[in-house]
Amino acid sequence: MDKIKEIDKTKRARGHLLKGQIGEIYSKYIIKEKGYRVLNLSKRYLKNLYWFLDGLNKKERIIELINKNKGIPDFICRKGKEVIFIEVKTNNSYLSKNQVTFFQELKKEFPVFIWNISFDFNLKDINISECNEEYIKISKKRLENYEKWAKDKKT
Repeated sequence: MDKIKEIDKTKRARGHLLKGQIGEIYSKYIIKEKGYRVLNLSKRYLKNLYWFLDGLNKKERIIELINKNKGIPDFICRKGKEVIFIEVKTNNSYLSKNQVTFFQELKKEFPVFIWNISFDFNLKDINISECNEEYIKISKKRLENYEKWAKDKKT
């Protein structure tokens, strides 16, 4: 019985992670639809911050704030010279202490928006099945066709 509870707990955790990722993807789409360029502020994209802020008067101040604080928002958005920050929370997630502190400091100089996106899906509806031999044959054939196409394209 404990094993079943543990599996259930893991599924719920994965479900929350998926909801967060889906919420961010959807938010990015909405932000772009409003005419903003958008940069995800996760660590792997921070190297792009310099070019993203190029030409702004407050470029150095924004970089300073982001480098010295923890709890940075999900997105920095830009439309011309206008810069806004957006944090996306899904369902019942909350801001961390670091985020509250940083957002209060950030709000003194820039607009900060916190979006709460609510939706639901059931992980029990997601099915994972073993690949059968036919699926593997089809996959190999597609790969061979792609490799042939790529080789022909080079010549």
